[in-house]
Amino acid sequence: MIFVEQAILHLFDMNASQAVLSDEPLELSEELQSFLEKHIEKCLQKSSGKAGSFQETSVFKTHVQSFLSDHDFVAFSKEAASLWFDVLRQANEMPSSDLLVCEVRKDEVRYLALLRIKNQRAFVHRISQDESKIRNEILTQTSVLPVPSASGSEESVLLRVEDQALFVSQKKYEIDGNMIFALSEAVLECFVKPSQQETIKAIQKTAEKVAKDFGTNPVQVAALAKKAIADEVSEEDELDPIRTGRAIFSNQPAMQDAFREKIQNAGFTQNEKVSVNRESVMKKIMNHKLKTDTGIELTIPAEYFDNTEFIEFNHAEDGSLYITLKHIGSIVNRG
Repeated sequence: MIFVEQAILHLFDMNASQAVLSDEPLELSEELQSFLEKHIEKCLQKSSGKAGSFQETSVFKTHVQSFLSDHDFVAFSKEAASLWFDVLRQANEMPSSDLLVCEVRKDEVRYLALLRIKNQRAFVHRISQDESKIRNEILTQTSVLPVPSASGSEESVLLRVEDQALFVSQKKYEIDGNMIFALSEAVLECFVKPSQQETIKAIQKTAEKVAKDFGTNPVQVAALAKKAIADEVSEEDELDPIRTGRAIFSNQPAMQDAFREKIQNAGFTQNEKVSVNRESVMKKIMNHKLKTDTGIELTIPAEYFDNTEFIEFNHAEDGSLYITLKHIGSIVNRG
């Protein structure tokens, strides 16, 4: 459970090229507390988030250490906001946004959370009264914060105070003609590991490449990759891509070696483990969707895909592929 102990809001007005920094924390009503908690929970669940660690020379790290020493939350939030804004204003076409800085506890673990939330445009009503007449109007608001169930934060940083481990969700900005992950590279100055999303995609793409190289059906291998990922995540909240590759190509040493070489070339080292959110991974890979060149679509549970008691792939004499579905008790029309 997440509980926000204190929070402060700073404004990044990109139109005026000015950061409006607050001198006082927010008054946390029950409604605002719930709003912030939901936003932070959404950040923790982002499959694009990356685990990270500070470089020794990180300026942001020195601000964190100062806060841990003097406990001046407002001063820390201003230093962090100023550092972030100085980078943002160098980027091309950067929209205005708000920065929420929070000190939170989740299951008794202390965190600092920084959420940069892009301002949204919305319409609101206003009641105007002139003499004896009432006129209802519609006005435009350009500094609206999104609800947590929508897009959520544009970028976020969750820092575990105990060991200063980072969880970073970021986007690329164009600065001086170069597209860079400015949050990790220029603001935090930290190293980041591949995200859950990147890891799963790399495992699946690499497995399909190996299948093609060895003349194996890539569709079946893609399903085996999903099953191997699901099996590994069911045991622990992390993925070891090389170990997953061994499971995909079990009893096929040559294909295992090819997978290991390709995945290492993609930037994953031996015994590298990537933390994942079990619930979001299982939701993403529980089904395997197929679409044929004739337009037929199938959705098959991952656990059935390599079980020839339920589904089987074969080649006809003319070289085309056919799929046999077995042990079907009934068919329901979903159209």
